[in-house]
Amino acid sequence: MNMVPALPLLPDEVRVQLEALGAVSRETIDKLRIYGKMLIEETAQQNLISASTIPDFWTRHILDSAQLIAAVGHPKPGVHWLDIGSGAGLPGIVLAIFGCPVTMIEPRRLRVDFLLRVIDQLQLDHATALCGKVENLPKDSYFDVITARAVAPLNDLWRMAGHVVKDDTIWTLPKGKNAINELELARRSWQGDFTIIPSVTSADARIIVARHVRPRNRGNTRP
Repeated sequence: MNMVPALPLLPDEVRVQLEALGAVSRETIDKLRIYGKMLIEETAQQNLISASTIPDFWTRHILDSAQLIAAVGHPKPGVHWLDIGSGAGLPGIVLAIFGCPVTMIEPRRLRVDFLLRVIDQLQLDHATALCGKVENLPKDSYFDVITARAVAPLNDLWRMAGHVVKDDTIWTLPKGKNAINELELARRSWQGDFTIIPSVTSADARIIVARHVRPRNRGNTRP
């Protein structure tokens, strides 16, 4: 029988970085710990996160997700997030623990079942997990902020979710070392206001923040 790894202790330096995102209560930290334990235990049943990342769990997964809040300028309470391809709940569950209303959409049923258990266990009444693809969301399901972690290239994301975007919707998209090249490629078909922010968790990673994204050719919005 495989031993389930223990949740690492929260490093002091990561706690300081989390507190820089806003008031982090003891309840918030407790919920992050419960989620971390549930996630590590579930990873023994289905492949949610790589075992090699568990020792650096608080940086690689929690802080990496929470920094998206600062990337969009600490949005006002009530701003509704959409997390596309939420998987293990990164960043969706973390955002919800920090108080952000979040809809998570994930096509794999087992992962959605896990997300629903976390939502219930942590009483995240402002979080929802749906089984399906973003392309199938109703056209009147508009969101204020949209994120997606390791789901698809920018071109595909903007095409798949174009029908749930408002004029002032903000995209905050964590990307790797090829973020600049990916954005330049996408700008051949898309226009908008784009900012590239360094990640606080990796020297190679970036966060692309995009506003007023629209196709240069309206036909590009079709799935």
